[in-house]
Amino acid sequence: MKAYVLPEPLVYLSGYLKQHQAEYYQALQESTYQTDSAPFIAFMLRMILDIVTTFTLQVTPQVTPQVERLLRAMRGEMSREAFVA
Repeated sequence: MKAYVLPEPLVYLSGYLKQHQAEYYQALQESTYQTDSAPFIAFMLRMILDIVTTFTLQVTPQVTPQVERLLRAMRGEMSREAFVA
């Protein structure tokens, strides 16, 4: 099976990281202090959700029903049970 490789990234995280640099370092510091990666992972997931949500608002007609369901679940608009049903 041949893997498909995107010719370029769909979204760029670097600009968002620059805009939210203080929050990024705060999440890193909390993770280090707590010896738990959860604060950093939560920050990164929020960052990705923000970027994807902004991105999909620009291309909404092209979003597949599956992606729309995933975004609704990530935003808390759909329960886990409804998502997997």
